[in-house]
Amino acid sequence: MDSRIVAVVVGLAMAAVAFTSFATRTRSACEQLSPNPNPAGSQHNFDSRDGCNELDDYENFGTLINSGKFDNAGALRNFGKLHNLGALNNFGDISNVQSRSGNTRNDGTLNNFGNVGGYGSTKNTGILNNYGTFNAGDFGENSGVINNYSDATLSSEQRFTNDGVVNNTLGGTVRTGIGWINNGTLDNGGSLDFEKARFLNNKWIIRIHSCASLETAHEINNAGLINCEGTLTSNGVVNNSGRFYVSGSGSVTGVGVFGQSAGVTLVDGTLSQTAVRVNGGTLSGSGSIESEVTLTGGTMAPGSSAVGAIGITGSYTQTGGGEYAVDIGGSRAGVDHDVMRVSGTVRLDGQLRVVLYDSGGRRFAPGEADTFDILRADSIVGVFSGFRFAPLDETLEWKVSYLKDADGSIDIVRLSVNRINGR
Repeated sequence: MDSRIVAVVVGLAMAAVAFTSFATRTRSACEQLSPNPNPAGSQHNFDSRDGCNELDDYENFGTLINSGKFDNAGALRNFGKLHNLGALNNFGDISNVQSRSGNTRNDGTLNNFGNVGGYGSTKNTGILNNYGTFNAGDFGENSGVINNYSDATLSSEQRFTNDGVVNNTLGGTVRTGIGWINNGTLDNGGSLDFEKARFLNNKWIIRIHSCASLETAHEINNAGLINCEGTLTSNGVVNNSGRFYVSGSGSVTGVGVFGQSAGVTLVDGTLSQTAVRVNGGTLSGSGSIESEVTLTGGTMAPGSSAVGAIGITGSYTQTGGGEYAVDIGGSRAGVDHDVMRVSGTVRLDGQLRVVLYDSGGRRFAPGEADTFDILRADSIVGVFSGFRFAPLDETLEWKVSYLKDADGSIDIVRLSVNRINGR
């Protein structure tokens, strides 16, 4: 993924205090919009330096363009097009009344302290600061910056497409009806309520901060980066072909299915789903997977940036197309070399790959009689069918043993280094 500089506009909390002073102004201090209603087929341009609308009801059937400053403290019913090129401060209500013709576009700065809703569509290419309720209508589009603040709600009835930056702060809520298409940055410090959404498609960056959440009951398709430091609740299907990171403070919970066809899933926190199915890419980390894990392709690699231990509460099945990759850098399991600990049954096939880990500036060199327990389980059925071993001294060789417990059940896979006969 190539790097991209993302401009995030923050620090607008003080602006909210300043803007609210306009809401108490009287009609005598305002320049009223006229004509009312603005007729269909007409275009009304205003660039007043001190304009505001405090009418009980203003209706726009044509095109209303603001290139200056517009303070709305009343009710604006939009049957046509509302286009902001300057500064629009809404303290009242703006309603897009009709699904096809009621449209709002912001190419300037739109500060919403009241209510924006209705049908139609909303397109933002500028800066949208939401402190109230902002419904983008049937379709929302963003290629600018949206800041959704505490106690505010940003929503769309059908689909929302983000090609810019959406910052949802602590206490803020973002929701959508049918789906969210994310080609930009979605930075979430509050709540992403996608319970009703049929899909969440991510091709760039979604970050879920600690104490933040994302809830979905349907489908997440990730071809970009999802960084989960908070809680992601999935009761549907996750399809990962990008990068999916669950940090030490993060958790993926629910009764869904987590699937991966390519890319990387790194679990340093908790991944708890009904099933985890890996058909390609790499599953790694030093956290806990509470699920039935099936590896039909790709690689299971315990540890994060270095060696580590990964725990599985459930069963682990590795078929002929899967690979178990182990880094060896010393004798202590989970500290100097990788280990997978499984509370249920392990069914083995496929390949075992062993790499010598570079710790302390030099590559580890195992000696004769060194042993490494690389897999522990309640029971182990089957064996690895292929091996890719790191090279040893020419007098030494690797040996794989499947050890039985007192009940006669195999529960440990052990690597050992032996001297080659006759050398």
